[in-house]
Amino acid sequence: MLLNNTELAILEPFVLDYRARLTGSSIAKSRKLNQKTVSNYLKSLESQNFLKSAAEGRNKLYFLNLSDEQLIVNFISAVENARTINFYQKHILIKEIAAKILTHINGITLIFGSYAKGNEKEGSDLDIFIAGSVDEAQIDKIGDAYHLEINIKKYTMLEFKKALNENDPLIKEVISNHILIQNAQEFVGCVRDAEND
Repeated sequence: MLLNNTELAILEPFVLDYRARLTGSSIAKSRKLNQKTVSNYLKSLESQNFLKSAAEGRNKLYFLNLSDEQLIVNFISAVENARTINFYQKHILIKEIAAKILTHINGITLIFGSYAKGNEKEGSDLDIFIAGSVDEAQIDKIGDAYHLEINIKKYTMLEFKKALNENDPLIKEVISNHILIQNAQEFVGCVRDAEND
């Protein structure tokens, strides 16, 4: 599934909040897109069962169809992968660093913080969230080699799943602004399960 920039912009609010219930006009306004284009794409996604809708007054609210686990996990993973590709195209050095650090990480891995929000500055550190295990000494060496501070936040998978259900502030921040760089389907499955409870 290849997504153009407009389609990705329409889908991003749903990927950053699995419980989002949004109108086409609110997406068009917040993303500075043509309302008819947004409406047509949302209707197409609904006809493919990726989204559902409900009427609220005169508005039609769209939301993820979380009930079809296989379909939605694969769909959101594809959107996440497209977001990662776009991020890497704009941040070639971070892509290079990510390739090196991922050899020392076992588990779900995301970039969050200023890089994920797109407001990094020269000297910004690279915030990495890991649900799994990591050789932090090796990550520090890679950061030193690139003169970049790599800030790791690590949870075990059990801690991550528990934190998803407890509205942990760090997890909320990571979910609302992230770039998935490893194990997208596992991450999406965990978040979907927590949101579907």
